[in-house]
Amino acid sequence: MKNNWISYEDAKEFVHTLKLKTPKEWRKYSVSGEKPKNIPSRPKQIYKKEWKGYGDWLGTGRIANQNR
Repeated sequence: MKNNWISYEDAKEFVHTLKLKTPKEWRKYSVSGEKPKNIPSRPKQIYKKEWKGYGDWLGTGRIANQNR
């Protein structure tokens, strides 16, 4: 079954409203049953071209140590 994901920018905008701070918090939320079905649990795999990291996805601005 193919999912109809919303755009990366729209998904990211929604995720920013959640005020999550870490990838661990995202993973917990994504399996909680509260996440809209049109936003992927694993955004890095779905939005490969747009993906800039969890700092961008969550809106924290954090850059992973290995990417600094």
